Amino acid sequence: MEFRDLLQPAFVFEKKNSNLYGNAGNGKTHLAQAIGLEACKQDKVVRFFRTAALVNRLSEAQKKSELNAFMKTLMKADLIICDEWGYVPLDRDGSKLLFQVISECYEQRSVIITTNLEFSKWVHIFYDEQMTSAMIDLLVHHSHCFCSKAKALESGIG
Repeated sequence: MEFRDLLQPAFVFEKKNSNLYGNAGNGKTHLAQAIGLEACKQDKVVRFFRTAALVNRLSEAQKKSELNAFMKTLMKADLIICDEWGYVPLDRDGSKLLFQVISECYEQRSVIITTNLEFSKWVHIFYDEQMTSAMIDLLVHHSHCFCSKAKALESGIG
């Protein structure tokens, strides 16, 4: 699969995931936004979050006893984009909440993550090897993984 294939509606219709990995400045966020915009053009519901902001919203909702309502709203999306995955380490409760989102999405909606961390380093974000392994399994199954190198994303979507 090439980057331009992600802009096709089948990507979201098939409830596939995409993991965009690479150094900062290579266009991962722009590609994720382009995919989200194309999905919107196909009448799909898209939610875009910086991952740390999503975890903060989940934590706030949980503190206010509004987590179920927020999750219901979130699960109405056809595509959830989590940008800057792993840029900010999460506490254990935040990690569990994010895992809950990813597990609820599994085979029900598409998820895109952008990250500059390889899978082997995710345990440093989530602090729990078993949960980290399960999260990777959920995100990688039915997914496309792209590793970007300098300028690689620019040439792939033109």
